[in-house]
Amino acid sequence: MALYAANVPEGVKPDGYHDLILVGLQTESVAAASGVAVANTTNASLHIPRVTADTTAKWASEGEDLEVANPVLDEITSTPKKVGGVIRVSRELAQDSSPAATKLVGDSLTRAIAVALDNAFFTNSGTQTKAPVGLPGVTGFTPISGTATNLDSFTEAQVKALGNRTQVRAWYMAAATYLRFAGIKQATGSNVGLLETGFSINGIPVYITENLPLNTVYGLDTAQALMVVRDRAKVEVSDQAFFETDEVAVKVTMRVDFAFPQAKAVTKLTIAA
Repeated sequence: MALYAANVPEGVKPDGYHDLILVGLQTESVAAASGVAVANTTNASLHIPRVTADTTAKWASEGEDLEVANPVLDEITSTPKKVGGVIRVSRELAQDSSPAATKLVGDSLTRAIAVALDNAFFTNSGTQTKAPVGLPGVTGFTPISGTATNLDSFTEAQVKALGNRTQVRAWYMAAATYLRFAGIKQATGSNVGLLETGFSINGIPVYITENLPLNTVYGLDTAQALMVVRDRAKVEVSDQAFFETDEVAVKVTMRVDFAFPQAKAVTKLTIAA
């Protein structure tokens, strides 16, 4: 169904109104906001070389031959997938609305793409074949078990990450999971919470996403994860697609994939119910 002047709020019509307020809508994906590295490409696929085993070195006396060895190399291939949507707007609404209806729906579609990115990043184990594979699809991650009575599982995750030559730079969890830990007090009878202010645990920022189930926490070295982008979110407006109905088409598309070259950069905490 197209959008017409008759079925949109008065706030987008030509009279004087306050600037549009976006209620309950995120403008950027949680994954992107957490600092996951972005790799831009103009190619259909991006080959990501990696060292899976280092070369060796040995102590040597003066004049003694040094060790001759090579590191072990391989690569992973990332192929960005397309996500997008189209909204129909009547030409009258596109021309007469304030702020412009085409911008409103374009921004809405862009936010929808951010939501779709997070859904894939936090939930897709590979079953959503048209979407990028996210954290649940990483094989070889570090599993951690813990309880909501202390922060020991977070400390364990950080220490094990360091042992794997990586480090946790972001925690991801649902709001209800975070609240379980927020309820821990510094001492019996105290009203002072154990967690630091500013949504962090053990000095690492916490990112809330409702794409994760209760009691599941991911720790990620965002410097060792990639968001491979072929085409950034692009808004296009066409007056040709629905010529016979005199409507304007607003389309937003993006091509993106996720890559995790180092599986040990991912830790998964399972918290006891």
